[in-house]
Amino acid sequence: LLVSSTHGSNDPLADLTPRELDVLSCIAQGKNNAGIAARLDVSEKAVENVINSLFPKLGLLPEPTVHRRVLAVLLFLDAQSNTR
Repeated sequence: LLVSSTHGSNDPLADLTPRELDVLSCIAQGKNNAGIAARLDVSEKAVENVINSLFPKLGLLPEPTVHRRVLAVLLFLDAQSNTR
């Protein structure tokens, strides 16, 4: 799965805000929305809003046969391994 950012970068995370990166990092750690909300000291609704904004930025549109959280984590982990 290749996703490019709107700025032409090869880094699919380049367009994410610091908050979106924080939430994505928590998802990669296996936290659910309640766990993310507790960790970041925000409401679960705020977490849902952030997640709903980061999926399109990663090119992950709703599809019934695809789990977007898993794909987002794979993109995150791939980006992390490429920066090492």
